[in-house]
This record gives sequence, structure tokens and C-alpha cells, in this order.
Amino acid sequence: MSDEPRIIQPLTPDWETVDPSEQHTLHALEDAKEAWLAENPGLTSFSWELVSDAERDQYVDQAMSNKGFTKTIVNGYVHWNL
Repeated sequence: MSDEPRIIQPLTPDWETVDPSEQHTLHALEDAKEAWLAENPGLTSFSWELVSDAERDQYVDQAMSNKGFTKTIVNGYVHWNL
């Protein structure tokens, strides 16, 4: 084993340094919430937090696909790639 310090590479880029025109998962998550709110008038952003995972996943999957992300499942965890 070498004495050189190990460099840890983040799995995703720092969202503050990414080109603002680049698609980002945070935008897709916000789009999913807005779509859900549009279909559920009278409910609030807090209500979105209380939605079941299955229902939320339907909206997130659609929003992520619309942004050009592809879904893969690795060891039971979802990964979205551009």
C-alpha cells in the first residue's frame, strides 16, 4: 500500500458548480412534485412529503424520464444516469 493520500471521487458532481443549463435531478424532483400538486388541487407541498413511496415513484420516474435520465437498479437501489 502506498503512502500517497487517497483521493475520494464524489459519485455526482457538486450541484453548485454544474453548468446551470445542464439537466439536474433536483429539477426533475421539483417537476414531479409540481405534477402531483397539479393533479391534487387543494393539497400542499407538505402533502407531497406524506405521499406513499409507490405513488411518488410514479411521478419521479416520469419526471426523470422527461429530463432524459435513464433508470437502473443496482443492488436494490435506483440510479439515474444522463
